[in-house]
Amino acid sequence: MLCIKTEVKESNIPNAGKGLFSLDFIHKGSIIFIPATIFTINKLVLEEEYQEELSKANELPLNTGMRWGSHYFLHSCETNNNTVYIDNTDYINHASNPNLLSCLGLFFALNDINYGDELTLDYRYTGIEKEVEFLTSNQERIIGFSAKEALLQSAQKLISILNEVEDIHCFDLPSQLIKFLS
Repeated sequence: MLCIKTEVKESNIPNAGKGLFSLDFIHKGSIIFIPATIFTINKLVLEEEYQEELSKANELPLNTGMRWGSHYFLHSCETNNNTVYIDNTDYINHASNPNLLSCLGLFFALNDINYGDELTLDYRYTGIEKEVEFLTSNQERIIGFSAKEALLQSAQKLISILNEVEDIHCFDLPSQLIKFLS
């Protein structure tokens, strides 16, 4: 769940469609996303099973799933025909030089992000090790890092960020999450 105000509009990335833009100033090192969803995360699966679910063109694992650690993914196997998403994280586009880092399901600001900046991630940290159906603006397929490599690289980047900042900022939990958790 996003912990900042955002808006969806046309992406600055060629051929990317819509993107997600910050409506807040975000300090480097801030936590801007926590793994909470209106879906009950009720399934812990190995990467192979998660890949199988994705190959069925079932959007639910993609929209509710995340690498939890190692070769394990958390996702929901419940469906709701009247689903309303709490946030617009589906609009965070891939970039080779992103401003967000995904580490164990949390998203951290890699640098200061200004009001109006597009939020971007390197999908290699969030996906599966093999080719996934994400295309860059140059129509290249993105191949995710192995579980070990994703954790190792993201942890090293996070440690580097934490050594450069005085404090970690975490925006107030959105009211939807507080209501959801009550």
